[in-house]
Amino acid sequence: MLMDAQPRMKKLHMYPKRIASTNTMHSSTHLYR
Repeated sequence: MLMDAQPRMKKLHMYPKRIASTNTMHSSTHLYR
């Protein structure tokens, strides 16, 4: 159970970072444009 739950937790932690990075990239492109 613990081994199965750990990967899910890691994935959940990784998603927010990815979304934040994409948001910053989009905002930067809009600012530059």
